[in-house]
Amino acid sequence: MSVEAIAQMEKAKAKLEEYDKDKKEIKETAETHEKAQHKANTQDNYFDFAELFLQIAIVHASVAMLDKARWAFATSMVLVAVGLVLTFNGYALMFHIGMIEGGGH
Repeated sequence: MSVEAIAQMEKAKAKLEEYDKDKKEIKETAETHEKAQHKANTQDNYFDFAELFLQIAIVHASVAMLDKARWAFATSMVLVAVGLVLTFNGYALMFHIGMIEGGGH
């Protein structure tokens, strides 16, 4: 082998090692982003369900005001409590509910 060929092989070997190092860094970054995406998706599910409960609570509160129905007002307050707990949990992820997180798949 010529000196030139050996130099090219050494240069290619150094490039390969550099690419392997870059590959590891990119993989670590991708895994970090994937975990962040999973957390954001989980939070989004809790916020969606919280919004649902709060909207239904508003409807029940409206019925309570129009019809002076205590049952509708009581139901509204329960739904508000559930909505607030789910909203808080969307931020904190203190507890997990499989149905909301898509655990049934």
